[in-house]
Amino acid sequence: MNLSDLHEKNLVDLEDYSYLWSKWCTLAEVSTEEDYKNRSVQFAQLMEHYTGSTRKYHNHKHLIDLLKKSDGSFIQTAAIFFHDVIYVPGSMVNEFNSSSNMRRVLKLIAPEKYKDEPTLNSISSMIMATRFHQKTGVYYIDEFLDLDMSILASPWEKFLEYDKNICEEYSHFASSGRKKFLLSLLDKEIFHCEKNKHLNKIAKENINRIIGMKYSTKEELEISRLKKKLSESKKKEQGYKRKYESYELLFKELMGKVDPKTVIHLREELAQERLTNRLLKQQLLGIKVL
Repeated sequence: MNLSDLHEKNLVDLEDYSYLWSKWCTLAEVSTEEDYKNRSVQFAQLMEHYTGSTRKYHNHKHLIDLLKKSDGSFIQTAAIFFHDVIYVPGSMVNEFNSSSNMRRVLKLIAPEKYKDEPTLNSISSMIMATRFHQKTGVYYIDEFLDLDMSILASPWEKFLEYDKNICEEYSHFASSGRKKFLLSLLDKEIFHCEKNKHLNKIAKENINRIIGMKYSTKEELEISRLKKKLSESKKKEQGYKRKYESYELLFKELMGKVDPKTVIHLREELAQERLTNRLLKQQLLGIKVL
């Protein structure tokens, strides 16, 4: 597939193609006509993978997004280009196959540059780590994992577009699988490097919001609403309790110099908030039992 093919099929515009080509050229060696041919052929094959009809999110736009956020190092650039080159939704061997493709292609387009096996191993480690996205403790790998997940901490409109594209890509899977994945992210640190820790809060706010919008039943939404009210009520109860105990103590110590009506009023508010708590808990229990 060449540039004219990509244009004819309306898969990649000239600006995107030129940007990706310029980054691709940083990975290759060109000293002979054969080198140029290899670089061009392999790039065309790469683009064919990333512009496949099933690629709604894991496509060339994903590459561009990551490349623009990248540190520009050649191992990170290589990992970006190859980490999703072989991508079948739901497959357990995408990362392995992508890593194998990376080793084969880099040796073709720059045999001298990539004859050093440890370099290829480093790139492979970055690609393989995207299988589970767990912290490795190796900075350059964890940094790449954070980069790959950066979409989760995007502004809301961009996050919505990401979710829409992922759902289209996985349209033959049940939506419960998507919900399960999103919920699993809420129970762990998504971003591993210290410089990116602040993104966890933004990402989880986006995830909670999309779960509430798209992946929750009416019953789940009602439980969420009641839990929020219960949490607020508990905070009020603690506030009233502290005030009541403080005024009661003053009342006893100062022998009536504190207005007893204030103490009685606080006692009533505390009792009312405790009643509210009990009612909310009963409602939650009733929903869960039904």
